Amino acid sequence: MVYRVITMVLALAIAPCFSQSNLLQITSPPSGTVVYPNQVVIVSVNADPSVSNVAILGDDPLGFSQSTNGQQLQFQLTIPADAAIGAYNVHAVGTTANGLAASQPISLQVDAQGPARITGTQPSVLIMSAAGEITPLHVMGTLPDGSQADITHSLQMSYSSENPQIATVDSNGIVRAVMLGSTHIIVSNPTSSLYVSTEVGQLATMSFPGLAEILPGASYNFRWIGANEATAYRIQAGSTQGGNNYYDSGSLPTTTLSQTINTLPVDGSTIYVTLWTQINNQWANNQYYYTAPNLNISNITSPPKGSTLSGASATFTWTAARGATAYKLWVGSTPGGHDIDIATGSYPDGVQTAVHNLPTNGQVLYVSVYAFINGTWVAQDTAVYKAATV
Repeated sequence: MVYRVITMVLALAIAPCFSQSNLLQITSPPSGTVVYPNQVVIVSVNADPSVSNVAILGDDPLGFSQSTNGQQLQFQLTIPADAAIGAYNVHAVGTTANGLAASQPISLQVDAQGPARITGTQPSVLIMSAAGEITPLHVMGTLPDGSQADITHSLQMSYSSENPQIATVDSNGIVRAVMLGSTHIIVSNPTSSLYVSTEVGQLATMSFPGLAEILPGASYNFRWIGANEATAYRIQAGSTQGGNNYYDSGSLPTTTLSQTINTLPVDGSTIYVTLWTQINNQWANNQYYYTAPNLNISNITSPPKGSTLSGASATFTWTAARGATAYKLWVGSTPGGHDIDIATGSYPDGVQTAVHNLPTNGQVLYVSVYAFINGTWVAQDTAVYKAATV
């Protein structure tokens, strides 16, 4: 009980006594020193002869030392095993004829002795309603000894925003909303990292197709889930992030939750789709990307890939490649080989050819199709079959 009373009295007395800080000075360790739980820290103090009953007082749970007298003093400060990771102030305090005296504080940084593995954040998803809103992010991790701890304020942690125009984050994990939109706060240390989904305002989100999905053709009906406070939507598609060179719907009423785009590429490229939401006369977006089908490349369609052929003859069929004026079909015993057969031609009646001298010993066959495009033979597709057994 006496311990608690003394601690409270000293803590309350420090603030008004900083005018006397020149009477006491902590000379070591330097401010900012990193310490660890259970570590004994030697704190050196220079005291003016007018100061007596000198002691060390730290932020809870560091506590305070026994008092002593003298001018060149050293104190042992044990960092509690349960001290949370973060910065703690430590003062030298004492008494004078005029009352209490306190030194300028030093800061001790309690940290983990090795990098922690980031396991999650609280909250796990940041949802803020409007610009200016502030949310502290707490990072949880597994320490080298297997225990769990809040590692938010570890010196090993770093914080950044994928898009500071949407939300910013400071070195303490404090996130500030800047404008409507979606981004990620990146939480990292030397061993791991975590992307925290961050949304300012409730925006419309794409429901179909799924992110990064391969689209079936040049036309697709995009569908989304609306936002309660939205006053309009807009969807754009382009060859670059945020682009609209493929499509731009213009402003759409909130009753419209889908849009068919008929002008998508079919060359295997990445398609970037931006879904805009208007709230309080401000536009913000979620961005998505998909893969266009590659209809410019021939694909072997028959016989079914991986099947067993019926005999020494087989008719192979493939889809047309855009711009092709001729094709050739190689049949080999190795990938890309043609030791068994080569069939070449323009195939004016369709993209298929019959091969009649196939082996019938059950071996594996590799069938490759090439297209003659702009004066060059270009590899298109390879299928694997099993030869018939006769």
